Amino acid sequence: MRPQVEVVVSFEAREASRRAAGRRVLLAGETVFASLQHAIPPGFVIQPPRDALGTLLAHFSKDTPKIAVGIDERAFGIGKARFALAFDGYRNWGLRQRRKGTMVVFGGGEGLATTKLEILAFVDGRIVAVEEKMLPERVSHVFRDALLSLIAELRLRYPGARFVQAAPLSDWMLDEIEFIGDAPLRGLAYRPLVRGTSERARYRTPAAIAAAGVVLYASAIGLGWNRFTAAQAAYDEAVNDPWVRRQGGIDTSYLDLLNTRRRYMDEPRRQTLLAEKAASIVQGIASIREARIVEIRLPAPSIRAERQVEMTVSPDSRKGRREIAADRLPDVLLTLSVPRSQEAALEHARRVMTEVANHTGISLRLIHQGWRDAQGRRLFTVEGFIHD
Repeated sequence: MRPQVEVVVSFEAREASRRAAGRRVLLAGETVFASLQHAIPPGFVIQPPRDALGTLLAHFSKDTPKIAVGIDERAFGIGKARFALAFDGYRNWGLRQRRKGTMVVFGGGEGLATTKLEILAFVDGRIVAVEEKMLPERVSHVFRDALLSLIAELRLRYPGARFVQAAPLSDWMLDEIEFIGDAPLRGLAYRPLVRGTSERARYRTPAAIAAAGVVLYASAIGLGWNRFTAAQAAYDEAVNDPWVRRQGGIDTSYLDLLNTRRRYMDEPRRQTLLAEKAASIVQGIASIREARIVEIRLPAPSIRAERQVEMTVSPDSRKGRREIAADRLPDVLLTLSVPRSQEAALEHARRVMTEVANHTGISLRLIHQGWRDAQGRRLFTVEGFIHD
């Protein structure tokens, strides 16, 4: 009979449950840290890094993106047991899909007071982002609002992506997310924990794989060199063609024109920049516990400046009013919903706008008659100004 697996998503929850150490332990949620961009934080023990690619050449390339992985140091106090990381299951399952396009995998665990999500974004079969998000506990009344804000943000960043959710998270029962249960966790290898990493262990692969890698590497270099030589020969042939010579040779000014057009096409479009900023604004407001986004419009519709209430809020007191002068057109229009307060509407608006400005980095201006009360909540409509 296969030994039972104990799932540990936080050591506070484990101590509260007073469970005995099992022979196999799956670490998830708050017990694991993984990132493509950040170092291992204090309190976590570094583990061998994981590759962001699933190809054979990833093991031999120094430029292959590496995922930093750490586990909570309290895991070493569990006793004699073998361990596996849920993160490895999400990573391996996503790379096995070999799916063209974009896929976002939600994993993690639900603790006593918080829900820690591990979010992996795959684009054309490679991991391009690894993020950790903390949400309220699953039974909290604000959990669904925080989750929907996070999903909206990810939809802006990864349009058209397939969204999947895996255990040990419970099923969120959302139509836009496919729940795949414990499929990524099957087949995980459970091993004793190790402290630190070994460079020798990172490159300890069978001799056959090493030989195949060398052959593939040499073949790739040879193929690239052959293509370069063929292109060079084709260019020389074109330059020395009698007809080209009779026409005056290759026009370098025309080549400059083509290069200028190429650089123009490579420049980021305003729509892309606005979408990225919208994601940043949504993320900032999502971190404010009581605020909800009712509507966000980028770019903002034009509203006559002289109709505005003369109350503005900037995320930095050093920024002058000239940066949000009356004749400046707004970049974003926001309608926010917050619990109703006993304070006056304008004072309440100033407090909410200040908090939003500090979380998003944009300046805000309350529009004319930009507040109303409805069903125990207060709605504010404000214009936002993005600072470079």
